Amino acid sequence: MTFYEELGVSPDASSELIHEAYRNLARLLHPDVQTDPVLKASAEAQMKRINPIYQVLADPERRRRYDRELAVAEEPPAPIIVPGPLPLELFQRYRGAMVWVGAAAICAGFIFWLASRDAGPASGYSPEPAVTTAVPMVVKKKAAPAMASVVAPRNAALDRQRDDEARSLREQLAAMTAERDRLRRQLAEMAGSATPPEVMPVAETNTALLGMMTKSGPVAPPETPEKKLAGTWQYRHTRDEGKSKATYPPEFIEAVIRVENGRLRGRYLARFRVADRKVSPDVEFQFEGKVSGQAGKFPWVGAAGAAGEVQLRMVSDSSLEVTWWATSLGASMGLASGTAVLNK
Repeated sequence: MTFYEELGVSPDASSELIHEAYRNLARLLHPDVQTDPVLKASAEAQMKRINPIYQVLADPERRRRYDRELAVAEEPPAPIIVPGPLPLELFQRYRGAMVWVGAAAICAGFIFWLASRDAGPASGYSPEPAVTTAVPMVVKKKAAPAMASVVAPRNAALDRQRDDEARSLREQLAAMTAERDRLRRQLAEMAGSATPPEVMPVAETNTALLGMMTKSGPVAPPETPEKKLAGTWQYRHTRDEGKSKATYPPEFIEAVIRVENGRLRGRYLARFRVADRKVSPDVEFQFEGKVSGQAGKFPWVGAAGAAGEVQLRMVSDSSLEVTWWATSLGASMGLASGTAVLNK
């Protein structure tokens, strides 16, 4: 954590705001406030850690040096490049040695050629002349293969699979046709129509039902707006969070929502950074109610008699705005309201 995060202020906070944040922490962590020996020792340790931080941020020159060090620490390290010797540099460096090696190789080759030319054949060796016999090559033309009627053998297993698929599709189509006729008869009876269903044109087949069928079975209907509210929504920290005007910035927020049969049930759990008051930073409650569409307002209940209302509103398919307020704080709740945009 940076010095600014320790005091709960943004990096561009003024000297007055830094001084006020330090005073609030000092009042909260002063050892004289604590009566318990363990808490008093912990408060003394926290004050020893906060005092040097405030001394750096209260001094303009030391604060500027700290900001520069902080900016350098956030920059990615520069790549280290080690230049290697180029082939031209190697040639220029060892040019003399390479010339002498080449001259020595040429002289050795010339001496070996002279020795092999003057030396005659070995004793007892009489080379025989090579005999070359030319044999005319006769190319026999192959007779063209006679054309014959060849019928590739059929794959019985593949044929059976195709027949089964075709029979399954015919059965599905017959079942949909029977269901269509049954619905038409019911409509005709309800409307008092005298036209028998047999004379209705076959072209009026329900193509929507046919379009919902695939080889793997029926396709699930599209997700309703109410179902988009279901899931686990969490708060994600951003780089501009320190510049927010929120009184108490959140450390984490999570909302778990389920939608069943048009009814919504959810749980909200959050913790906020509260530095100037001795209250609980935790907020936890459960809410429930009937949902319609992608927004709604629901009553919630918490621990120790806490109660209130929460409003949900879909900002996008992956963003949910949650706004809550308490009508009764109960015995343990310290915060009265809050709002945040959560993401899946």
